[in-house]
Amino acid sequence: RFSTPSVDTIPFQVQDIKLFDAIDWVGSGPPTAEPRCGFRGEKCISYTGEISAGIAGAALLLLGVVSLVLYRNWRYEQELDSLLWKVDFRDIQMHENEKENAGQKMTRTTHPLIRTSQVSLSSNPDTDFRYTTIFAPIGMYRGQLYAIKKVRKKSIDITREMKKELKLLRDMRHDNLNAFIGACTESPNICIITEYCTRGSLKDVLENEDVKLDNMFNASLVADILRGMIYLHDSPLRFHGTLRTSNCLIDSRWVVKLSDFGLYAFKQG
Repeated sequence: RFSTPSVDTIPFQVQDIKLFDAIDWVGSGPPTAEPRCGFRGEKCISYTGEISAGIAGAALLLLGVVSLVLYRNWRYEQELDSLLWKVDFRDIQMHENEKENAGQKMTRTTHPLIRTSQVSLSSNPDTDFRYTTIFAPIGMYRGQLYAIKKVRKKSIDITREMKKELKLLRDMRHDNLNAFIGACTESPNICIITEYCTRGSLKDVLENEDVKLDNMFNASLVADILRGMIYLHDSPLRFHGTLRTSNCLIDSRWVVKLSDFGLYAFKQG
């Protein structure tokens, strides 16, 4: 309740207000004479521009990430559909021994000029193929010799999962893995093309009485196998599955290369 002010002071100024009762203020007390930021906000710094810029930047960043993910997925699908791993069997020139033994199970054969016992630690089979022991079916593709592993299937349906695995194997490269080159999918020449290792497999070496390996050399071969297995276990393939001495191939530099991993659905009869 307020006392009535003098009439001559209205409406210009209220000079004196007398309170008969205490005012019960809401909150901690009477309001301040002016707002904290002033009546027009002139006493506070405005961050509206910075906030708007931050939101716009975050939106652009999110858009960029989404676009990158979509592009990578699109590119991956394009690579899957391109079938870069696919090889036309007509482009492969099979070795003469293969032509003679077509349709038969291939065993280790030796070129007529030499015997297996003549392959020594110091020899280099890559320098002259005429003096090389042939440990697997081979063929010439794009000027290079490769191992040709026939798959005994009348036909094959290449699923999306097979395409993904074939692409994965084609992209995998390691010093201790036998490189996957490609595959033929047309019957009756369904086969897998891989790097050809001129010294055969670890099984061939161990069974060859003319090849003598010391402890240091044996340790080196074991280390190669371990490095290859570690790479496989760290890759999306995750495991080998059929590791044995016949799948540990040896190239001309006596480096062990693991082979016959992956493509289980492709090879399954």
